[in-house]
Amino acid sequence: MLRCGASRATAPWEQRNLHIERIAEIGRQAWQKETGDRQQARVEGNELREFARQELKLGRETYLRRRALHYRLGGKRRWSLECRRKTAYVWQRGRFEGDEDFWRDRLGESASVKPVKSGSALSFNLHTKSDFDAFRQAATEQLKDREWHVSSMAHDDEIDGDIEVE
Repeated sequence: MLRCGASRATAPWEQRNLHIERIAEIGRQAWQKETGDRQQARVEGNELREFARQELKLGRETYLRRRALHYRLGGKRRWSLECRRKTAYVWQRGRFEGDEDFWRDRLGESASVKPVKSGSALSFNLHTKSDFDAFRQAATEQLKDREWHVSSMAHDDEIDGDIEVE
């Protein structure tokens, strides 16, 4: 169909396709925003929510589908912090000498520090602002020069599915 005064003749199916593409793009953008908002709303703990916001502002690596933040040392992903409803669950990839005592001293017994994955990894929980601050300081400053044991896992830096679900 040709319209008078139009700079270009556009067939009805071309108009329809353009319209569908615009709707799809708007839908994708809305879904991404809604998904991010929904994920944040699932986290009920104000201290945890504030900690996560701060880390996101700092550009922390994320895996939004699991509400997870990743921390790297020397280019290797060492910790994944998964935001649960009221607490954070941390999975430490690899081990260093005295790591269980290191975390217990900073986080206390409520952190439930324990070896997992046949002893090649460690897991623990963060509950309070002081726990989050202690974890951030350790992961970004205190453990920079720590020597890590060689892991028996071939590609432990690339595995996202290794976090246990409680």
